[in-house]
Amino acid sequence: MNNYSENEIKVLNIDVGDVEMRLKKMHAKPVYMGQRTISTFDYSDSRCHKRDTLIRLTEEGTVKITVHINNSALDGNRKIIKLHPLENVDTCKDFLFSLGLQEKTRVTAKRSSYEMGKIDFDIDEFPVIPPFLEIDVEKLDMPLDLLLHDLGLEKKQIVDCGTEEIFRMYGIDYYSVFLCRSSINNVSKDILE
Repeated sequence: MNNYSENEIKVLNIDVGDVEMRLKKMHAKPVYMGQRTISTFDYSDSRCHKRDTLIRLTEEGTVKITVHINNSALDGNRKIIKLHPLENVDTCKDFLFSLGLQEKTRVTAKRSSYEMGKIDFDIDEFPVIPPFLEIDVEKLDMPLDLLLHDLGLEKKQIVDCGTEEIFRMYGIDYYSVFLCRSSINNVSKDILE
């Protein structure tokens, strides 16, 4: 279990092909190319959402559970707890269901991840919104403005917020768009027995 504060930015509305070409020219190594499924969980009364806490289960080659505390905070007060790598998605869902949580949303999105030294780059392509680049700036060993220039992104909008907030910036409610209709009373039979 890792408990830490993320230090990352997101660059909105990118040209994926151009960014990938520039990353390769900068000798960034591809580390993951594929789909990932992201589910959010909450209680039936939405108490986590009301407290600005997000519980997320992500399948991306491995499985992880992430808890985001002060999820919409834009001032560095977000706290993140990650549990990974976990056994498998069904066991994780059963665990969350046993706590009384329900699967509220589910989305599958394309992700392309690169590493350059200690810097992580994730290109996310969600349905409904333009693609964006996530840069982990925690271990950035060069000025951010120079990195953005080298990536051809110096004129793009940069934000420090979660994916759900990005959807809100486009006038879209993430929780409505990716509502998991099959989540109602979705408790594993094994848990009930």
